[in-house]
Amino acid sequence: MNDTQHDTDFLDLLKDNLEVLPDDRFPAIAEIEKHLPEISRLSLMAKNVTVEDSEGCSTALDITADIRSLDKAIEVLRKKAVEPYRKTVQMINDSAKGLQEVLSQAQHAVTVKIATYHAKESEKARAAEESVRELSKKLGVDIVIPNESRNIQSSKATTYFKEEWSFEIEDVNLIPDVYWVIDEKMIQKHIDLGKQDIPGVKIVKGKKFVVRRK
Repeated sequence: MNDTQHDTDFLDLLKDNLEVLPDDRFPAIAEIEKHLPEISRLSLMAKNVTVEDSEGCSTALDITADIRSLDKAIEVLRKKAVEPYRKTVQMINDSAKGLQEVLSQAQHAVTVKIATYHAKESEKARAAEESVRELSKKLGVDIVIPNESRNIQSSKATTYFKEEWSFEIEDVNLIPDVYWVIDEKMIQKHIDLGKQDIPGVKIVKGKKFVVRRK
């Protein structure tokens, strides 16, 4: 297979993955996808460019600069297109979450009342069982205590106890290292601000290859 066939296959792959959809959706999407031919061209150039001398390197730099410019242009279009919807989505989320918070508070209030009643009824049941045990002991007769469910039910819901595990920190100095998480972002932020003496951290100065558009 020759290079021309390779290039044709590559462009076909781009078309398959970056198919321009009908313009009857949102004008903003059509505006963004108008850049597809240029994206295809730059992608093909990036694939085929050879960097073996200064001229080739200069060409590659120009391709990189054009790619970054186009990328920024698309990002500008994207932000402009989504901004009205972002505000709408935020308003919808705020409205829904506000109403859900009211419902959550209402549910919490009534749940506390149910739990309090449940605790009182459970205590009464335990006291009754203890009385039956004492009477059974006095009479020397085994009195069977019915094993009745203490769950509370209605036509729409029921209560039950679910076992769960939780924890409280008693002494942070005894917690194994595996449970500590290093805040690498904070470390990098302090280093970027000039901090050079962080205990337990080796700070290394290196170089990052950067292509900057003129």
